[in-house]
Amino acid sequence: MNATEAREKAKRAIAKLQRDHEMEYRATLVKKTKQAEALWKKRGSALVSQVEGYIKTAAAKGHHGTYAPSDLNPNGDEVIWVKDADLPIHEMLMNHFRNEGYAVEEYQSGGMKITW
Repeated sequence: MNATEAREKAKRAIAKLQRDHEMEYRATLVKKTKQAEALWKKRGSALVSQVEGYIKTAAAKGHHGTYAPSDLNPNGDEVIWVKDADLPIHEMLMNHFRNEGYAVEEYQSGGMKITW
């Protein structure tokens, strides 16, 4: 085998790995989307109601952002943290409030800050 053949063989191997990865990624994305949609049907309205309660409470106190209790700070925190079981619908929850006209800032590990 000469250098040209080795380069071509390596190029084909990398192309195959990239195609396999793309197929696996798409399958994983479809699976996650289905899980998120099922969880949204089950828990979405409850989480929306909970966050709307935080918004109403904060607005009544004159705040322009949420101030919700969290595990780290039971007295309140500007960031609303989604529990681990609800992480698949974190993005859907943020998009719901963005569509309602709120400014939603995403935080790592399932957090979001909503301002108006």
